[in-house]
Amino acid sequence: MKVFCVLIFFVICGCVGVRNASTDYPVIYKDLEKALKNRGKVIALSLAGSDLKDFPMLILELENLEYLNLSLNEISSLPKDINKLEKLKTLDLMGNRIEELPVELSCLKNLRRVNIAYNPVLEEDLRFLKESLLDCLFIYYLEL
Repeated sequence: MKVFCVLIFFVICGCVGVRNASTDYPVIYKDLEKALKNRGKVIALSLAGSDLKDFPMLILELENLEYLNLSLNEISSLPKDINKLEKLKTLDLMGNRIEELPVELSCLKNLRRVNIAYNPVLEEDLRFLKESLLDCLFIYYLEL
């Protein structure tokens, strides 16, 4: 668990680059309601382990979002409008119930890291994701 937390912190710091001027630590919103009050400033949002059943559509209003962690929930699908998150660099969906990935995911040209481990994603969707996101540095996938 300790290694996992260190890895998550490394990924966040390395890819987001958001800094709080007073502490020099990444600013990561963990509450969607608070994030929406500052929607133009939100770069990182983590709703990991929040018992979400559906993708929160209000996330699509966070136009500057670069890091999104929705891991360890029960989300079964992603919206086709996910391509509205044009600045997204990291998408962590580990440990959900996602079976299909929307084609629109391939429109996210800034996406560099995708974690879809421990999801029942179809092999053809995984292959499509790898082929369409050629600039994506890491696509994490582990079969259930």
